[in-house]
Formats: sequence, structure tokens, C-alpha cells
Amino acid sequence: MDESKKYKLEKLKSCSDLEALIMLYDEMVICFEEAKELFKLNKYEEFIEKIDWIKKIIEGLMRILNFDIDANLAGNLYRIYDYVLRRLTVAQAIIRQTPKIVDECYKIISDLRDGWVKVKEKGDITEEFREHLVTQEKNFLNIQI
Repeated sequence: MDESKKYKLEKLKSCSDLEALIMLYDEMVICFEEAKELFKLNKYEEFIEKIDWIKKIIEGLMRILNFDIDANLAGNLYRIYDYVLRRLTVAQAIIRQTPKIVDECYKIISDLRDGWVKVKEKGDITEEFREHLVTQEKNFLNIQI
């Protein structure tokens, strides 16, 4: 295991659930940036591997959603994650729209990450964050139509 992974694992062991969640979002943001560069360099196999890693993180996030605590929030996040997963699967086909799709998914994940950072700063899930999720969901519905 390389030093970077060892460091991340050690850091995960000592942080709160919210901090761990933000670290996963940070990892996805980094992978998106790397994937975009790999695509530009026509390194499609490596691009697909980066997208696969992002998808695995998202699938993990979907599995830990707690519908018992807040079904509305969990439902909104589930729909967003599902949408991003479907879009990333399309992007892996290496089609002309791949860069646009990756940029779209990158923005969604970045916006969610920023929302969780705000939650950490305020110490609670705020109405502002809930509204942010509803807005994101409406944007996805407009895109899907």
C-alpha cells in the first residue's frame, strides 16, 4: 500500500462520520479532476478506472443512507446518487458527450461536498442544505426530461 493510502486510512480512523463523508467527497473530486485530464490525453482505460472508483464510492454512499432518520433527505440523496451513477455509466462509453457528462457529474458532487462542508461548519443539517438538495433534484428533473 502506498503512503498516500496509508495516510488516508489513518486519518479515517480518527475522524467523525461527517469528516469521513467529506473525505469521500474530496476523493471523488480529485478523481473527477484526474479523469478529465486522462480523457483529454486519450488514456481511456485509466479514465474508466477513475470513473469506476467514483462509482464505487457513490454506491457505498447509497448503501449507508439512513431512511429511518430522515426519509426525505435520504431519498433526495439517493435520487441524486442514482442519477450521477447512470450518467457516469454513459460517460464510460467514451462518446462525444463524455467530457460534458463528466463536468456535469463533477459539479453535482462538488456542490454536494460544499453542502456537507457547510453542515460541518454549522454543526447540523440546516434548512439551507435541505433547500440546496431540493434545488439539485429539480435541476436533475429538468435535465432528464
